[in-house]
Amino acid sequence: MQVMNTTILIDAIVKETTALVAQLATTAGARAPLAHVAEQVFVHLAAELEAQGVAKKVAADMFGMVLRTYQRKLRRLTESGTERGVTLWEAIYGWLTQHGEAERVEVMTRFRRDDEAMVAGILRDLVQSGVVIETRQGPRISYRVAAADDLAAAAGRERSGRADLAWAVIYTGAASTLETLAATLDFEPTEVDAVVVDLVEQGRIRRNGDALSCERFVLNTSPGAGWEAAVYEHFHSMVQTIIRRLGVPEPDHRYPDASGGSTYTFDIWPGHPYEAEVTAKLSEMRRGLTDLRSRVMSHNDEHGRRPGYARAVIYAGQHIIDPAPSSAEETP
Repeated sequence: MQVMNTTILIDAIVKETTALVAQLATTAGARAPLAHVAEQVFVHLAAELEAQGVAKKVAADMFGMVLRTYQRKLRRLTESGTERGVTLWEAIYGWLTQHGEAERVEVMTRFRRDDEAMVAGILRDLVQSGVVIETRQGPRISYRVAAADDLAAAAGRERSGRADLAWAVIYTGAASTLETLAATLDFEPTEVDAVVVDLVEQGRIRRNGDALSCERFVLNTSPGAGWEAAVYEHFHSMVQTIIRRLGVPEPDHRYPDASGGSTYTFDIWPGHPYEAEVTAKLSEMRRGLTDLRSRVMSHNDEHGRRPGYARAVIYAGQHIIDPAPSSAEETP
């Protein structure tokens, strides 16, 4: 029964996680390539099982494979690296980049073997995302890649976002060397070097040879800035809290009430006497925790951190769900 319940829980978590991945892959009109995801999940799961002391033969059985097949697949994927297939989105953009400008009929002819509605949708996404410009001359529609300075500005924003993401990964401890940072974020070696140089120059991280570390992570709160890093840090904190709670059933004797998580749900409506208090709670928590963090940081900067210090991680979020009206409910 215990195994059955765990399997059901894993299936439910995978479903929720894939929903998150799908949302991330299509954020702001993007169409991020996903061909590598299944292989990436297999490789990371195998590595995590090995890290937890699970024998390869047992891991192979957990995947429903014989040991030889499991080892062959793992060797193929880890030796060749993750192969990212070229999506139709990338193919159309690459073709437009080579041609500079093309009429709509030319694009549709070039990709006539692909679904016409999908090609049209991707062209619309490319225009909405700003990497392709649509021009009209009477009934004719043409497409051209955005100007070099526009693309340079976009590349600068992308590099800044990657630096924020690398900063979050280093701070959470998910990567502590150049090699693990490259592996965690799938960066090219030259890209890792450039990002790390930026972070060191900005005083956000420290580098000692290949070792990377930092003691604080506070993102710019302006709209659209560093959202990828914020999502990663929040998700990482949630997952690590659950993992530690599963792995350590007994609370830490030093901080007996410091670990765990709770979800609080409130049913409210316009005019409800507690509507304002409920919806303002996250802002209130943020102000209090921001003030507390500032005081802790100031003290630590002044007095230094003691060896073996503990890091307390608190994450918080909220959202409003508007359920469909139920006939069983009565409006007061």
